[in-house]
Amino acid sequence: SALRKVARVRLTNGMEVTASKATRDYQTFSKRNRRSPEYGVQLPGWKGHQPSLCEIIDVSGSMDREWINQIVAETVNLMRSFAGIKVFLAVHTSELVYSGWLTESQQWKLNEAVSFSGGTDPEPAYVAAREASKKGRFDALIHFTDCEFFAAWPQVPAKQLIVGAFAREIHTKPPPGSQIIYCDMPERRTR
Repeated sequence: SALRKVARVRLTNGMEVTASKATRDYQTFSKRNRRSPEYGVQLPGWKGHQPSLCEIIDVSGSMDREWINQIVAETVNLMRSFAGIKVFLAVHTSELVYSGWLTESQQWKLNEAVSFSGGTDPEPAYVAAREASKKGRFDALIHFTDCEFFAAWPQVPAKQLIVGAFAREIHTKPPPGSQIIYCDMPERRTR
């Protein structure tokens, strides 16, 4: 469906940003070069970057279950495609309902995490993300939400914020420099 394609594009963007980090990012004298002699002049060694991604999903009552199911399906597919990326998942209503690191073999946690519903307050999810991030920042944070917080956007613990907005109008504006991507939303059917 069109929604599935949109969710995949949004997640792929965040995964590619995160995975684009080289495994040999910078040189440092805190790690000995493998070609340095044991004694004498020491050459700097290379330290690698372990990419990490934070995904926050709003499962409040205003988020359609079809949207959430598409986000979950694409997250699982992309975790298989981008093996080696650590994904921290935080799911929120008006409180934090799930937080934890995901691996490809733990897909069941993702389905269990999104089975809640309630109000909307992203602050507890962002607090959990700040506590989980090493050195205080993720490479990218993807937040799927309808942007109806009715409060200021929380402090973002990532180098880049990508907002997957399931809303025609954004009530709460993300911080400057954020990437806002409007996800296609089919009109809800009334019975």
